[in-house]
Amino acid sequence: MNEQTAAKNISRNISILMRELGLSATQLARTCGVAVTTVIRAKEAGTCRPSSLAAIARALHVSVDELTEDSINPTEADNRRFLGLNPPPNEKTTPPLPIHIPGIDMQSLETLTVSDTAMRPTLEDGDLVWFRKVDPNTLRSGDLVVMSDELDFFVRRLERDGKQTYGVADNPDYPGSQMVEGEVLGLAVAKCSVLR
Repeated sequence: MNEQTAAKNISRNISILMRELGLSATQLARTCGVAVTTVIRAKEAGTCRPSSLAAIARALHVSVDELTEDSINPTEADNRRFLGLNPPPNEKTTPPLPIHIPGIDMQSLETLTVSDTAMRPTLEDGDLVWFRKVDPNTLRSGDLVVMSDELDFFVRRLERDGKQTYGVADNPDYPGSQMVEGEVLGLAVAKCSVLR
């Protein structure tokens, strides 16, 4: 495959996956730790540094090779949307029960019901989140994590400032604190939205 064809496929596949996952360029850039202009260049022209492309692919739950393929399988894209915790705007979904996610042992997961609007639009009040316990040192800024403080359990986006770890709300209009400290209990791996 020549470079021009690969760039065209990368551009198209990033666009498809961002739409399927309901991610804006800003959200994808924050998740994978690259500049917004890098995401836009990759999405529009299919070009960026190999390390940036690898980070983008990881955030989209695919390999770099899959980004260069001629097409993305819609069923796989549906699984990525479920795993990526970002449904397209205005989509109401409830996965069939019993829940099975390829590659994830559901028996090893814990659950939490979201009880605030801090993570809107990623998560809504009442959504069910599955998480797995992980070593907090393996987590990256931008990961969706379940945290606890002295009063409650909650889901936030992980941010690191040196050795300090914070949970940050996605919802800029959330009336509570945008940054909270707490113990990281695990990495969010799946969700189930309530029908509204």
